[in-house]
Amino acid sequence: MNAATAEVRKAIILAIDTGLRREELFSLRCTQVDLDRGIIRTTTKTKSGRPRSVPLPERSRSVLPAVPGVDDYVLINPETKKRCAQMNKGLKGAVRRAGIAPLQWHDLRRTAGCRWLQRDGKSMEEVSILLGHSSVQVTEQRYAFLESEKVAASISGRTKTGSSVA
Repeated sequence: MNAATAEVRKAIILAIDTGLRREELFSLRCTQVDLDRGIIRTTTKTKSGRPRSVPLPERSRSVLPAVPGVDDYVLINPETKKRCAQMNKGLKGAVRRAGIAPLQWHDLRRTAGCRWLQRDGKSMEEVSILLGHSSVQVTEQRYAFLESEKVAASISGRTKTGSSVA
């Protein structure tokens, strides 16, 4: 993330930590962020048309302003002080400078889902709710490969790191 500008880095952190859709991320207002409770409340202007509460981990809290403006957007252009509608060029530049494979904002949302399932041990149902999918079946379709890897590893006697289970 050191290859990204400060604002792009903030957006990347928020995208990975919260799993917000691109439009949810770039239209996020400070009034939707509750730093004390550690949640973001989306609006009904989402793909599903339903609001949801999204966890806001400490890392994301640390990149947000402590005293936000009432109606301000979270992601603003520091020069114009206006809302960033997208940061595609910034993300592309950061990816190029970091020397990693090309990715899009949606890839960061998928990273959030994978982390919740693998690292945090959340169920498909919980991840479905967190991501705002229309059904658990949608989540299962997108993340089923993680389950097959887990099962295969357990049968082969290997852990995630590839070492033998003792």
